[in-house]
Amino acid sequence: MSVKDWILDGLFPPTCIGCDADRIWLCDDCLKTIDLRVQASCPQCGHFPWSSHPCEGEWEFASFISLGSYTDPILQKLLRSYKYHRARCVEPIFPLLIKRFRGQFREIWPWPETEAIVTSLPMDANRLRERGLDHAAFLADAVQSVLLPHAIRRTVLRRVKQVVANASLDDISLRPANMKGVFGVTEKISLPVILVDDVCTTGATAREATRILLAQGVPEVHLFTFASGVKVKKEAGGY
Repeated sequence: MSVKDWILDGLFPPTCIGCDADRIWLCDDCLKTIDLRVQASCPQCGHFPWSSHPCEGEWEFASFISLGSYTDPILQKLLRSYKYHRARCVEPIFPLLIKRFRGQFREIWPWPETEAIVTSLPMDANRLRERGLDHAAFLADAVQSVLLPHAIRRTVLRRVKQVVANASLDDISLRPANMKGVFGVTEKISLPVILVDDVCTTGATAREATRILLAQGVPEVHLFTFASGVKVKKEAGGY
């Protein structure tokens, strides 16, 4: 522990975000209550699990894995604390959560076993200045380190125009048009890409980024998020 962290812990003692237990930001008991999605979700509509839901349609993602649901109170609070309140104290929790997820995932990982690129959705410059940290970049670092150590961690997307945040749009049907033309690529890419973000709701942002990557020659794009905002009911036998 650094001197700075020691002083901050003295002034603001750690308290579990789940149960208010002392001396820890998320206790083991609360970490274990997070309901992990141990099967892939539908890349078309987010339904979970995908294996019991033959969704018809076309989608950009080669696969979609979401660690959990945004309706899970502990997972939501963890992500919101980090993203909106700059709670860097919770950063060590994410690798632990990913390791637990890795140990419980019930399917074969859909990602390439050979070389691939792990990247994140780039933040709007204004929001990056306001928040003071790039939460998606850190989450991508953690995913690469724990789940894809053989992959290359690289920034391959950039924002080419500013738009209002999708979350501020009351009509979610406007989100795809809002994101149109937002992204560009930083280099020519010939490897599969694993795109990491915190939450997927309508998928408009991730789908636009994927569309650009595929148009620039990327062979396939896999989406990994820490939570899915799509509200679906578990089916019999689903998890």
